[in-house]
Amino acid sequence: MTMNTPSPPTETFSSGTEQIDASSPPPPPHRDLTRKEATTLRQIQAQAIWTPVLARHICPAVYTTDICQQCQQARATQRHLLWNCAPPDRLDEAMPPAMRSKITSQDPGDQRDVVQHVLDILARQQPKTSPSRVGMSGLPPQAV
Repeated sequence: MTMNTPSPPTETFSSGTEQIDASSPPPPPHRDLTRKEATTLRQIQAQAIWTPVLARHICPAVYTTDICQQCQQARATQRHLLWNCAPPDRLDEAMPPAMRSKITSQDPGDQRDVVQHVLDILARQQPKTSPSRVGMSGLPPQAV
């Protein structure tokens, strides 16, 4: 009697118009990347970047809205920021096709390119103003 070994499940997810195979893990960040670059690349690969949607739950005093600061028409999810919302200087698409392949590249230059592209997108999502800092008493530091 022969036993068939089940094949591992395969899962795909869509990032914009492209299907990414999640059954094989993405390559690790290249050792030449800085810690911030490596962390950002892993967050991109895991679909866990710091977006206003996430930030609003963690820092509601700073991120008072989760609406995209660029288009003002949709929630600023990772999918929207990276794949759907075009930056002001490129009205055709948010994530160029060349960047899509760089997410899973092993080349340090490619990895840096995609990280810088995403950091530029996220910089446009920073709140315009931040509330004044509040001390432990709930009052601004100079009032304590």
